[in-house]
Amino acid sequence: MDARAVLVPTSLSRASPRV
Repeated sequence: MDARAVLVPTSLSRASPRV
């Protein structure tokens, strides 16, 4: 589970949006 991948990429989602 990428639980942290949802909290961390939140700021990176602007550069690399994870769907």
